Amino acid sequence: MESVHEVENVSIKIKVGKQETLLLQAIYRSPNSSDTALDDLKKIFEDNTQYTYKVILGDFNFREINWENESTTTNENHLASRFIELCRDNYLTQHVTQHTRFRENCQPSTLDLILTNTDFIIGDIDYLEPLGSSDHIVLSFELNVNSVHNADVRSKPLYFKANYELINNKIKDINWATILEEKSMEEAWTTFRENISKIVEENVPERIAKGKTKYYQTPWMNSQTKEAIRRKKKAWRKLIYCPNTYNHYIYRKARNEASSAVKLAKKEHEQSIAKNIKKDPKSFWRYVKSKTKIKESIPNLNSTDNMAVDDLIGKTTFLNNYFVSVFTKEDLTVLPTFEERNYSTTLNEIHFQEEEVFKHLKCLNPTKSQGVDEIHPKLLKETAENICKPLTLLCQKSINEGKLPNDWKLANVTAIHKKEINQIHQTIDRLV
Repeated sequence: MESVHEVENVSIKIKVGKQETLLLQAIYRSPNSSDTALDDLKKIFEDNTQYTYKVILGDFNFREINWENESTTTNENHLASRFIELCRDNYLTQHVTQHTRFRENCQPSTLDLILTNTDFIIGDIDYLEPLGSSDHIVLSFELNVNSVHNADVRSKPLYFKANYELINNKIKDINWATILEEKSMEEAWTTFRENISKIVEENVPERIAKGKTKYYQTPWMNSQTKEAIRRKKKAWRKLIYCPNTYNHYIYRKARNEASSAVKLAKKEHEQSIAKNIKKDPKSFWRYVKSKTKIKESIPNLNSTDNMAVDDLIGKTTFLNNYFVSVFTKEDLTVLPTFEERNYSTTLNEIHFQEEEVFKHLKCLNPTKSQGVDEIHPKLLKETAENICKPLTLLCQKSINEGKLPNDWKLANVTAIHKKEINQIHQTIDRLV
């Protein structure tokens, strides 16, 4: 956030092409500012000439300007008249065509503006009802810019919405003993995994996930809250169409009812999360993460020679090297010598029972993530009665052959870096 004398502004630069950049800048000018505010705006506009696309928006507080014909009733030395000339000198187009501020017993005015250096960059603008008790409306619009980033579009199975009755029937119809019996351990596991993957693909619904963007939904929203918000929107549209004292009263009443409904719905949702925190801790942490405003990154690190490591690649490489170095490296050339032991009975055979496998499957936590094999614990638990048979055969084959499939030797391991620790050795010590 910058304050250039009497004008406050905050900006962000976005790369949208190999050589193209987009500037998003929010500005606020106080209605009580002096003539120097225009000089401040001129300096801000002229400092942004290096960007390909510019979107400058905010509350400029020029109620005297009629933006339909870019005119004003004031004299040419007034701030409003000079601001129009400033926009023309910088080739800026203003896109807001409706009033943006409504206050009871006051004339509606256009105070909030959207200025761009190109006409096509702004799509259709939606003029929405104000937030809370504000008398400024919400402007919603799309930016039409080409980006070189291609989102990583992938599908994500929704295991909690699957038809497990149909899945169980399909698993039950497969003659697992026949298709697994003559194969090696690795081949048998591959066959099992391919069959399960095919069943999942056919019977588990999916949603499309683009890149790493996560849109947090409003889980507290219920039908009563939606209806209250709908009434608020309806009252707002009526007020815009016919601004009078009675419609102002109706809108304020609907706005207050919607605010109360939202607060109550949030409170009930939070109480529900707290009540089920032991059974469903992920929902709690998901909600906490959604409320986190600041995302902390890994702080700067000090290497063994007291050199600062401040870039992302350097931190990643340095942490990875240190994590690797703390693992114990066994000497495989010299094996330990075991003393001869006396025993009366021998364990010649090990047999796996379907009942035992079934019991362990039913104890799985369905909220945990899947492993390298991409078989979700929710699927295993819901199909335990039928999937326990092929898993019993696979475990028995593994014991008989003395081999493990490659997938069983792999795991997804994530090294967790503790926050607010600058020394890498202190970080690792506290981790272990």
